Amino acid sequence: DLAEEGHWPLREETLTWHRLQGWLLSPATRNRSDHAPHDCAFAELLAPEPQPPRWFVSHWWGERVGDFAKCVTLHAHTRELAAADPVWICALALRQHCEAERRVPE
Repeated sequence: DLAEEGHWPLREETLTWHRLQGWLLSPATRNRSDHAPHDCAFAELLAPEPQPPRWFVSHWWGERVGDFAKCVTLHAHTRELAAADPVWICALALRQHCEAERRVPE
């Protein structure tokens, strides 16, 4: 139970990627893919079509999501990215439930 584990209330100053994964990303993406025989990535729930990335950004699971967003915003400004330029964020772009897709090819 999330409340018993100290995850409530959710606050920007305490919301880490790890908490977001357990609270939103994992529940939202398990067994949800209409176009594939396995679970989907969170981005697949939002994007109407495939979006090849202009940038791929990783994160640390213990990092606060708000701090991460500030860094990505600064990066987008520095690189002069357009609002429509796809930026893949690891936790959102990868299918977290699909073990085979998380493996690095040999």
